[in-house]
Amino acid sequence: MCCHPSHVRRAPAHRGRGPAATRSRRWAHTLLLCALLVLGLSSSGAWAARSLLSSGPQQLQQPLQAVDASSSSAAPSSGPAVPTYGGVLGDINDVLVDLTAAGKGRPPLQPPSPRSPAPPTPPSPPSPPSPSPPSPAFVDSLACLKNARDIVSAIPNPPVVGTFMSTLQKLPALGAAGPAGNLFDNLRLGALAGYAMAQNARLPVFTGAAIGAYKSGVAGLDTACANIASNVQPGSQYVLGVATTELIGNLLAIAQGSGSSGAPGAGLFDDGEAAKEQAWLALTKLSVCAAINPCENTYILGLNGFSTPPMDTEVGQFTFSLLRAGFSYGAGFNSSLMTLPVHNSWSFDWARRHQPGTLTDVVRPVNVLVGGRVTWGLDVSAQKGGPTLASIALDANADVGVSTNADGTGVKEVVLATNARGPVLTIAKLLTIDLRGLTDLGQNVLWRFRSASDFLFQYVMYASGTNDISSVLQAAPGLGSLLSPIISFKGTGSLAVQVDAVGAALRIEIDGSFTIAGDITKQFGLPALGARGAVLLTKKHTEPDFRVTLVINGQSYCVGVTGRGVGTPVNTCPPGTVRDPTGALCYPACRPGFTMVGPVCWQTSCPANFRSTAVDCQKPAAYGRGAGFAWQFGDRLDLSGALARCRAANPGVDCEQDGALMYPKCKSGFVPFGCCTCTPACPSGMRDTGATCLKQNYGNGAGFPLGCGPGLQLSGGLCYPACKPGFVGVGPVCWQFTCQA
Repeated sequence: MCCHPSHVRRAPAHRGRGPAATRSRRWAHTLLLCALLVLGLSSSGAWAARSLLSSGPQQLQQPLQAVDASSSSAAPSSGPAVPTYGGVLGDINDVLVDLTAAGKGRPPLQPPSPRSPAPPTPPSPPSPPSPSPPSPAFVDSLACLKNARDIVSAIPNPPVVGTFMSTLQKLPALGAAGPAGNLFDNLRLGALAGYAMAQNARLPVFTGAAIGAYKSGVAGLDTACANIASNVQPGSQYVLGVATTELIGNLLAIAQGSGSSGAPGAGLFDDGEAAKEQAWLALTKLSVCAAINPCENTYILGLNGFSTPPMDTEVGQFTFSLLRAGFSYGAGFNSSLMTLPVHNSWSFDWARRHQPGTLTDVVRPVNVLVGGRVTWGLDVSAQKGGPTLASIALDANADVGVSTNADGTGVKEVVLATNARGPVLTIAKLLTIDLRGLTDLGQNVLWRFRSASDFLFQYVMYASGTNDISSVLQAAPGLGSLLSPIISFKGTGSLAVQVDAVGAALRIEIDGSFTIAGDITKQFGLPALGARGAVLLTKKHTEPDFRVTLVINGQSYCVGVTGRGVGTPVNTCPPGTVRDPTGALCYPACRPGFTMVGPVCWQTSCPANFRSTAVDCQKPAAYGRGAGFAWQFGDRLDLSGALARCRAANPGVDCEQDGALMYPKCKSGFVPFGCCTCTPACPSGMRDTGATCLKQNYGNGAGFPLGCGPGLQLSGGLCYPACKPGFVGVGPVCWQFTCQA
């Protein structure tokens, strides 16, 4: 592999600067990296890493030990043996001046004359970053690089494959002041491989396990490498690429300070490109660790300090704070070396509508894999501008996989796996489930799309021992009203939702205790205790309501369901009766002049000046008629004398005897009460108690309970419209206990 500009192979078109970069600028990149490699080869990889992070332009102006093109190995070094990169390099200033001339279209300088022997080699420094990588070799999956004269230029940036999720494929970055451009427009993976080569003083070929455990001494870079430890294949070989603000910032400082004119930006890069890259790195504060296999179009990036602005995509809006990003398309752009495990994926078949399906672990091939903090909002519809069939709003730490053509069928797919706070789900505009109050949920989201007649949205939340989902599901708008007439349950469980071109389905598997409505247990003879239960709700897009299937001990019981509105209170009496105004029973109507009070009809009105109560009429004031006139000495042996004296004392009023005394008779409308009082008279039929007149009354039977009016049915204490023939009403829904297609 030779680093002379005449041996640089033009890389295929790729994202970033690819086709737009001039050949001289490629030479500048390549020669600088080769110079850095030689600098690293003068000692061990660990020394080289410290040099790049600590050296300034003044330090690098010392002569370098020459590398003989005819030699089979580099100059003596305590590090591992590495291939020779041909040509003789003199002072680094000569190299940079030569690069400057090439970059400005001037002929490059001639090779410098031989120099005096280099000073003695310093004491052996520490070993390269651990763990020690295997012997570098471009074999097996990296065989396409075997004959490349310049691997730096042979490594492209990941391509944008198709238009699906193209915004995400470009990895837009967010800086302190807002959007900061795309990562692949500002960094080149070939250059990252060169930085790794300089840091390790060897070809940057590492196994996936070594990359995941990479230790450079730079915290941000080590974190970035650790973030992809579970995404790379441990035994597979990759080209390592690294970039940190410290590492690349020093390289840019070297480039800016080595130009012939000494002006800012002169030297390695012209046209302000160095200033642009330096500003972008300072803006994003990003560390990158890349595992690269250009032969299989696989690029896996560990990131530290990377966030995106909101991205509008074909599957809703995303915002990421990324820890990792991978791209794998296979040699023919129809496969992938990356997978995303999906725990408890739901397998549901509309051809077996009343079977709950199974939850099984699967592995999905993905072309793009990103992981970190994810905010996602998605409205599911069969076509652009069509009705919303389902929606999800999620904010959680998650892994998101995107398949552009991973299985070679052209299916577009997005898979999200997370153990975090739940989302808000809306299904068919009828059910809303808010799971944001539950945390540490194991959950998956799948969105697959081929056409308006071939798509799939699926959400699965598998059972958690720490969260009681029963109260959330039974209180969810729409869902709670469907479940409450059928079943109540407590404890944990799993939830699966699927929306596709056929319809919407929802599966609840109950891990705790449950109770089934008595009407349903009688219908099917279901066991009261010791059962395992699940509820399956399905609704085709052409149907108005969900149908319910109970799965008890593995057996499905179909319960067709239609809504029949909100119930009304029971307030109708049987024919020929009226409701008791003071109670909840019905009785025959009372005769005229009588009022119903429970099972008794009481006289309604009282005479004038009487005060009415529930059972009597209180009389007006009574009056006394004196002490009476008694027999006196000298009277005949009868009361005639007393009568005469009474009449004389009360002219115009006759008198009457009461006991041994004579009293004036009571005025009209009054009657005697005792000897000496006149009290108002009670009307005919009323019993006189002295102070009151008891109202007339009679019994009206035992009464009848209230019922529902014509066309209504009683259920759960409320009245509902009658169900259609073949359906049985339970609360606000009508059930059909037969399976329907």
